[in-house]
Amino acid sequence: MTHRDPRRATVLLLVLWMLIVLGVIGISYSASVHSQLRGAGARTGRAEAYWAARAGIEKARAVLRLADLQMLELTNPLLSSEEDFARQPVGRAEFSLVAPQPRAGGAPVHGLVDEASRLNVNVATEETLFKLPTITYEMMHGLIDWRDQDDLPQPMGAEKDYYQSLDDPYFPANQGLGSVRELMRVRGWEELWESAWPNPYERYRTERGPAAFDAEEARELLGWLTVWSLDRRPAPDGEERMDLNQASADTMRQRITGLSEEQAKAIVASREKEEFKTPLGLLEVTEPEKKDDKQEGEKKDEKDNKKKRDDASRQRAQAMAARGGRGGRGPQGQAQPGGGRRQGQGKKVFDWKRVAEIIDYFSVKDEIDQGAPGLVNLNTAPFDVLAALPGMDETRAQQIVQQREAKPIERPGEIAALNGMNEENFKKLYANATTTSSRFHVYSHGRSLQFGARATIEAVLSVEDDDVMVVYWREY
Repeated sequence: MTHRDPRRATVLLLVLWMLIVLGVIGISYSASVHSQLRGAGARTGRAEAYWAARAGIEKARAVLRLADLQMLELTNPLLSSEEDFARQPVGRAEFSLVAPQPRAGGAPVHGLVDEASRLNVNVATEETLFKLPTITYEMMHGLIDWRDQDDLPQPMGAEKDYYQSLDDPYFPANQGLGSVRELMRVRGWEELWESAWPNPYERYRTERGPAAFDAEEARELLGWLTVWSLDRRPAPDGEERMDLNQASADTMRQRITGLSEEQAKAIVASREKEEFKTPLGLLEVTEPEKKDDKQEGEKKDEKDNKKKRDDASRQRAQAMAARGGRGGRGPQGQAQPGGGRRQGQGKKVFDWKRVAEIIDYFSVKDEIDQGAPGLVNLNTAPFDVLAALPGMDETRAQQIVQQREAKPIERPGEIAALNGMNEENFKKLYANATTTSSRFHVYSHGRSLQFGARATIEAVLSVEDDDVMVVYWREY
């Protein structure tokens, strides 16, 4: 055997170790670069998805600027159009506007959601709330206590004492809700929200056991609710409604066909006694008292005679008091003239069906300036929302659904023609009804086509004059 130099073996081992170290460094560097590329790709994909969702919101605003929002039908492309709102390309991404409630059968609805098709929980009455399916007394009373300004709880409600006793205490708002999501904090509504969108990361979910409500029913109920509905109902001629407390008799007659001079003057005379709080005050307008010179003279004579009698009675009372006497009947004990029917209780000028024909031309200043919150659009509201309105029942709600399928309801006053409608139900329903919309909810979902990242933007858009304003914004 030949002799081998041990130094050569040592060098070989060193070379092998260097190769191993370089390999490890190379693999680590490759992994680091790959991780950074993935991170950059994720950030890029997220940005692409986000701006695609933003593009969806901007498209909704552009469509609203051009839309005719009077007599909006459920079949209007604004509310349902896969061609316009499904998988719309934006560079290397796309967006879809999808309503949270699918059609029967689970098919998605691509479009905007009319806020006037929902019930406004900030103004809904106890009667209206309880007519909704799934609502319990605890939910109804909890909501009323949350939004009122006192600290007196309803029988099954809750005020600050209850909320301060929780493990994570907080105070009730004691004012209107800022968003529908705020219902998660209201007693009785927590479990409904958890049933609709369960959160597996919350400990109390397992402690509470199974969901208290059916998930589909819970999501449907929450989809019927809003806090943003606000409407400025135009007149049937497309112009702004007349201020019932300011419009002249001539202006009223020019815009309303068939309104007589006497009727217009009766409206003016009625508001001079007391301003109208609502257009429904037309139901109480009475014929003004007719005045002539003879009547004015008689009233003046009667007034003078009354003054003389009062003066004489006062003098007799003073004389008796000076003599230390008692008795006698002063002015307050005398019979007063002008008995019988009180002023302002004359014959009514309009019956309620005639009011239904002209009321849509009128409003009052606050409603003209600020809009009316909580009005429900008869043409877009689902059956259950219609049936819950004051003055409504399931039969009339079904009649509205059938009527609007044939032809949209043009103005709220048309409810007078519903079967079984009377003056009392007309007043209740008219105060909550509209046929136009001005605010819309948009759920815009963006997706990066290359990286698969997703982003969602939820916004409420308000149509005001010639612009579309954002009144609510949430990103997730």
